[in-house]
Amino acid sequence: GYVSADGQTWQTMTSAFPAYRSFVVRARGFLPVDGEWEQVVGSAFGGGSGFGDRFNLAASSMATFDDALFVGTDNPFGAEVTYSLDGEAWYLGNNPGFNVPTNDAIASLVPFDGHLYAAARNRSLGTQVWRTGSPLIWTSVGSDGFGDPGNTSAPSGTVFGDEVYFGTDNPTGCEIWRSPDGLSWLQANTDGFGDAQNRVAETMAIFTGELYVGTRNIGGAELWKTADGDTWVPVMSGGFGSPQNEAITDLAVY
Repeated sequence: GYVSADGQTWQTMTSAFPAYRSFVVRARGFLPVDGEWEQVVGSAFGGGSGFGDRFNLAASSMATFDDALFVGTDNPFGAEVTYSLDGEAWYLGNNPGFNVPTNDAIASLVPFDGHLYAAARNRSLGTQVWRTGSPLIWTSVGSDGFGDPGNTSAPSGTVFGDEVYFGTDNPTGCEIWRSPDGLSWLQANTDGFGDAQNRVAETMAIFTGELYVGTRNIGGAELWKTADGDTWVPVMSGGFGSPQNEAITDLAVY
């Protein structure tokens, strides 16, 4: 160990304190996360479990937009978008399911170009994409699974290269869709990256200027990347050597 009285000149602890055999060290003036978690939904502040609706079975997506935290739910009677300005008081931000009861989950939330985009899971009609600005007025900007009702959900999304991207769940192979304006959509990959077993584009992240997509594949998860949104390169296949690793459920840059 090393010790300094001024933060500039350092010496070993044994040379600074030659007669000491042990130390108790206390840090002052630094306030890290203390590891204590406070429940803010299901508490008095949260208005009860499920943001006050017991059919909100899961918090399926989150995003920050317009100085608020937005949470999308999984609800069999119509997915909800709730928001909070302080993490304690929560408000309903949409009509459940955007007035379509079969929109039963908000699979992803993505802020892009002054709007918040919500991809709703719809197992019968295909995923729908809605967006809102400020105030919260929602408009449909994508329906019928981007033209393929087999795209029942879009669990991943991000902004890359001045375009908004969504990755889908499709039994014939996941699809990646992108848009420069949030209105016109173009498929950016071949179905399943050429393998129908790549059913779900589970997660996206940007790393060193490239977009990475992690998949769900019963033969072992795969990782793909692109530098331009057009050409995709395989990074990893076969679940990192273990086919039982069927999905990359999250990616984070660290």
